[in-house]
Amino acid sequence: MKFILSAIFLFFTVNYCFGKDIIFLKDGTKIKGEVLSVDQTELTFQTNGRSDYLIYSSEDVDYVIVESHEKLLEISDSMYLKGIQDAKIHHKRFLGNFCAGFFGGAIGFIIVAVTDAKTPDPNIVGIENLNSRDYREGFNKKAKGKNLKAAGFGMASGIILFFMFLSGFSDV
Repeated sequence: MKFILSAIFLFFTVNYCFGKDIIFLKDGTKIKGEVLSVDQTELTFQTNGRSDYLIYSSEDVDYVIVESHEKLLEISDSMYLKGIQDAKIHHKRFLGNFCAGFFGGAIGFIIVAVTDAKTPDPNIVGIENLNSRDYREGFNKKAKGKNLKAAGFGMASGIILFFMFLSGFSDV
């Protein structure tokens, strides 16, 4: 059993270390390599073992599988993705949303779901980012997800605690 688990772990570790980006063209071809840059009109790509670069227009590319989300942020200049990344780092409102779900139950969860996320501090994220509509949409999407997650944990904890108390008093 140890050997099988070790072999599986080694297999996935090696595959992870040598992970590459994959570009799928509309004509059906699949090319493995490394995405170097992405903008609105073209995609720059380097294939494995080559020193030259391939440039594809957005009409030629069907879709791209990128190795990691962090790499996508590095190569993309998208303000939407930057907003999502900043919300991961700077949006910290776990306790209030947890308490809303814990004490309010389903009503507290619904209140958290209906209300918008708090606007980020312009001193931390930068005023030029805050003025971008795409940045705000990305930030709000991720922040709202974090709020709902915290409220869901709170609601689940409240329900579990309620049933623990209920089962403790039923023995009397």
